[in-house]
Amino acid sequence: MLEAIADPDNALEWLDEGFNPEAFDLTDVNESLQAINPARGGKTTRRQPEPDDEMDEFIPFAAKEKEVTERLAAWAQNLSEEQTNVLASLPLRCDVLTFLDYLEKNRTVGTQATGNLPLKAIKGICERFVHPVKMEEIVGGHTYKIRNEDEVWPLVFVHHLAFAGRVVTGGQAQTWKVTPEGQLFPQLPEPVQVFFLFVNWWAQVDWVIAFPVSGLAGGLPAGFREQTLACLAELSVAENVSCDAFADRLIAQSGLK
Repeated sequence: MLEAIADPDNALEWLDEGFNPEAFDLTDVNESLQAINPARGGKTTRRQPEPDDEMDEFIPFAAKEKEVTERLAAWAQNLSEEQTNVLASLPLRCDVLTFLDYLEKNRTVGTQATGNLPLKAIKGICERFVHPVKMEEIVGGHTYKIRNEDEVWPLVFVHHLAFAGRVVTGGQAQTWKVTPEGQLFPQLPEPVQVFFLFVNWWAQVDWVIAFPVSGLAGGLPAGFREQTLACLAELSVAENVSCDAFADRLIAQSGLK
């Protein structure tokens, strides 16, 4: 290519003006590597999501308009006491608060390879979860110990939600810190906190992380997110539906195997 550039008879229209063959940006390269689908390599390296104007309209403290936060506050106030209590007691919401509290009070540096939390942090956070996670388990006379964060799904889920929602920042060999938005999160009404987590899971997190690598290395079926939304919209507001029944219906309609 360099020889072609040096030849005045060659017109390389596809080449950007100002091309520099020696240019190299370490940050850009690292971000590109971190963007690799975790389902393909089995890793859960986290990549900071790009700003999204459409999403900002739904995220309370990322929104520019005060009207959005006021609407969310009004929505939360109009919920019944029973609905509010259900959302307030949701284990995921409580675990996210535990996660943020730990990072606020403890210096935590991500691992060199993936940016995952070190074992000390894993233990410190998981033992305070609503449903504490055991760091080791005895099966058939053998003791199996947790070796890294990827082996603790409840923590992986919380970490991805917090990172995608920009309430924490960090990465490979970097200190994990709570952002100003993350410091505001505990002050939001409990229903709004749950709303925030749901929106981030829906639009910012790669759903494939919730599935085994085998069979989904190519990603979810086309239109799976839209089909999920359609199935959710068909549910009755006042009726409890088991997760298994909902999952079976979604699998059948979406072609997920």
